[in-house]
Amino acid sequence: MVAAALIRLAASRRTGDLIAAAAAAARAQVLVSMRHDQLPAPRGAPEQAAVLVVEPLTAREREVLRHVAGMLSTAEIASEMHISAHTVKTHVRHICRKLAAPGRGQAVRRARQLELF
Repeated sequence: MVAAALIRLAASRRTGDLIAAAAAAARAQVLVSMRHDQLPAPRGAPEQAAVLVVEPLTAREREVLRHVAGMLSTAEIASEMHISAHTVKTHVRHICRKLAAPGRGQAVRRARQLELF
């Protein structure tokens, strides 16, 4: 897709546009090849880490996340959802991984940033 756009720009013979497009494509390729923890912070907010969802949350993970946001304990979530506490912990671990969050509280904050609920 990027290559096709560059070819169209090259055909138009606008050198400035071609150089700008090539630079933008190179920046995009660098960002695509980086892991979530290597992404630069957003402009204007250097203290905030970039938020990236590596993989979408499943319906069950979103349900667990809503309960976590409601300050329910692991045991309470398990009871409410009729699953084991171990399964809740597994869902929470997957949620944290997918939202690149170190813990439950940070996962809820990132989910709110991304308007997941």
